[in-house]
Amino acid sequence: YNSNVWILGTVERIAENGWGTFKSELGLITSIIPKMVEKHRLQEGDKISVVTKPSGEKTHIIEIKKN
Repeated sequence: YNSNVWILGTVERIAENGWGTFKSELGLITSIIPKMVEKHRLQEGDKISVVTKPSGEKTHIIEIKKN
């Protein structure tokens, strides 16, 4: 984990409740909170880069940019 490392991947899914699913090129899968999905106008299939932060056993996305 390094807060300055951008991880490349894809928005795999956006659920009806607004939560997104991010899958990195290395296979990491983590959730995207609805606020970030809306802010970045994310859609399924979008190529994005994220910065993550560990929180207990989970990994949280703290920054997103579209590629």
